[in-house]
Order: sequence, then structure tokens, then C-alpha cells
Amino acid sequence: MEWPQPKKDGVEEWIATGLRAARMADPTIFTAVWYTDLRPALTALIKDRTVDLAIIEGYTHAAPKYGPESFLHWDTAIRRCEAAKSAGTLDRTIFCFGHITAQKNAKGEHLTGRWLEEKLREIKSRYPGMPGIAFYQDDSEPSAELRELVRHCDRLSGELWPG
Repeated sequence: MEWPQPKKDGVEEWIATGLRAARMADPTIFTAVWYTDLRPALTALIKDRTVDLAIIEGYTHAAPKYGPESFLHWDTAIRRCEAAKSAGTLDRTIFCFGHITAQKNAKGEHLTGRWLEEKLREIKSRYPGMPGIAFYQDDSEPSAELRELVRHCDRLSGELWPG
């Protein structure tokens, strides 16, 4: 599920109540939550093991159709990882890179394997307790360049987070 930035009072409590009820109804259920900024209600759910995996949204390269405001500055990505570390939830949190696409972003820049490798290695070095990494591939048209980027992501994640 995606954790919303609350626009109404009580929304986070409603979601927390529902997730806890789901966990009680089926203790074997696996719950993953996609989020932007870590919030206290979500932190509590991660710590009490209602949420099994928290996924930090990290659109470090957005496909052009989403516009120039849709990508995430690397400083913001690190800030989000630092928040998980400070909250003591890093062992149940992964960072998600995206969009994995061969298209140029709205600024006219291509996502490169070299850039991805540098940033994955930085995440691994700074947050060794993070159990893995994720990649979000948008609905870009398939191409040889896209397939190579995906293979590169697979190789790097397997090398840095084996098993």
C-alpha cells in the first residue's frame, strides 16, 4: 500500500487500525508500505512489526511525461534514508530507485548505469543494515537500452545484496 500524506485528520489512525486488524486476522500476511517521508504513525507500525517492509519512494529519474518537478534530488533521497536510520527502522526499510527508463527525463538527461552504480554503492556503504534495494520501472517502451539498464540493476543488486 502507499502511505499518504494526510489531508484529513485521523486518516493515519484509520489506516493503522486497518493494518493492525489485518495482521491480527492473518498473522502470516506480508505487508509492504510505499512512502515518501517517514511519519510517526508509520514508524510505529514498522516497529511493532505490523508493516514487514517499508519502501522509500525515490524517483531519482522521472520519465518525461511526469514533468520536471516529479524527480527527487539525491539530497532528499539521503534525507529519507537518514530518517529511517534515526527512527530505528532501517532493518525493515529499502530505498526504491526509479524510474528505470531509457528515456531522457524532463531535463533532457539519461539515466546511466554508472550513476546507478555510484548511488547503489553509496546506499550500501551508508546504510549497511538496509536489507535490500528496489527499482521502479515505468511503462516506457521496451528497448535495448532499457533492457541493459534493467540487467545492470539486477547485477548490482545481486552483487551488493546477495541472497
